[in-house]
Amino acid sequence: MSDIPAPLLNAIRADAPQVVRIVGNSPLAEQLRAHLRDEAPPEAKQLDLAILVLDSTHGQADPEESDIAMTRDVLATRCLAWVIDASSWPDDELRALGFTPVADALWGYNIADYKPVPDWLNPRHWANPELWDKHRW
Repeated sequence: MSDIPAPLLNAIRADAPQVVRIVGNSPLAEQLRAHLRDEAPPEAKQLDLAILVLDSTHGQADPEESDIAMTRDVLATRCLAWVIDASSWPDDELRALGFTPVADALWGYNIADYKPVPDWLNPRHWANPELWDKHRW
């Protein structure tokens, strides 16, 4: 457990997930599996937390972008990505997948705070009534 990075452990403890899935085959992923409950009960519709260990330095293939997107969108309400090899996962690729930096080498995705609702997106402005007398279409 001492080899698990402190920012990753702190993020996991802060979330206190009940159902966790570790994605990856690196030694760090194996340590996380030993430290956390990794099996989702069959009745769980969605995971509380998915931890993606992105490490191509041990000869293991990283998850594909489509697998990451599926985990992020369908399988878990919150995702953490720990990037061990930054050359295989540049910042712009992680940002393109919707992840935001949490700490050094740790990226997070939470659908609840992914995109703040803009002020104009509400029932009051749905038909743009300010332009009714100015333009006819």
